[in-house]
Amino acid sequence: MDVRKVAATASFACGAAMALAPLASADTPITSTVESEISSLNSIFETEAALAGDSGDVVHHAGSFDTIPLADAPQTGTPTFLDYELYGVNPIAAGPASDPGSYNDFNGALGKFDDAYNVFLYAAQNGGNMDMNDADFIGSASSIDHAQTLGVAGAEQYFLNFGLGDLEGYFGIFPSSGASTAEVDPLLPTVTSEVASMNSLFQGIALLTGVPSADYAVGPQGFDIILPGDVPAVQGVGTTPFDFAIYGVNPSAAGLAGDPGAFTEFNGALVNFDDAYNVELFSLLNPTAPVGDIPLTDLFGSSSSIAEALGTGTATGAITDFLTNGYNDLLGYLGIFATM
Repeated sequence: MDVRKVAATASFACGAAMALAPLASADTPITSTVESEISSLNSIFETEAALAGDSGDVVHHAGSFDTIPLADAPQTGTPTFLDYELYGVNPIAAGPASDPGSYNDFNGALGKFDDAYNVFLYAAQNGGNMDMNDADFIGSASSIDHAQTLGVAGAEQYFLNFGLGDLEGYFGIFPSSGASTAEVDPLLPTVTSEVASMNSLFQGIALLTGVPSADYAVGPQGFDIILPGDVPAVQGVGTTPFDFAIYGVNPSAAGLAGDPGAFTEFNGALVNFDDAYNVELFSLLNPTAPVGDIPLTDLFGSSSSIAEALGTGTATGAITDFLTNGYNDLLGYLGIFATM
């Protein structure tokens, strides 16, 4: 699989449903970062609302998160288009918020990732200390309060775990009650579900962009791939509907894969997020095992990216590596690239 790294300039922000809170009146070392995160999140939310035909219902809050009436993204009944945009492929199962807003983008996952980043950033600028400024975080008050009792490393891991779970929910991947540590590979049900979810999304993209089913088949690790002989016609030179659906707003700049398939969805971000989640799950099920013992069949990225991540020697290091790759790929999907 040709999963690419795309350098980017910024990160996104969102969080679980919460009471709106303006930024702190006194600046902290990362106030400008939080402002940028909220601004980026609101921009994404406004785009989603526009696509759903709900632009006129968006409520703007100075210095805080955009919201929208519950009727536009209900918790029960038939999901709306905005529900699918916010919460993913199975909105009701993912758990819609009672107060939908920009902090719900990607089912609340991105806010948790930014909270993890903000813990690290504050510590880096303040002698390794934990950030006790609630306004420096995106998530709910209860999650912030709990994280602040865990110390820097514990809080960062807590937010990462929370975000990974939310992201899995966005793509319709929910914990399997049948998984057991007694299995030869306890991650197998999760891995199978992840591949099936990505294939389902890929087939939907193929249908919507006019790619006939005869042009793709099952490839490595069970992923659907475009057959080699059909890649030029399907992928073109970065201008086909398939290109835009898979790689985002600027396919050529994002970097077209030589072997496009389900693993290149969202510009390759999904497989990196899944890899991060799978490393975390492995470490929880095998707390004394080295991270290098995780079966390679439980990871999806390129051999070089997997080797680099596992080469950090710790679960936290590998998770951070995979998440960073995923963030960058996702930013590339939205046309945000680093300036050299």
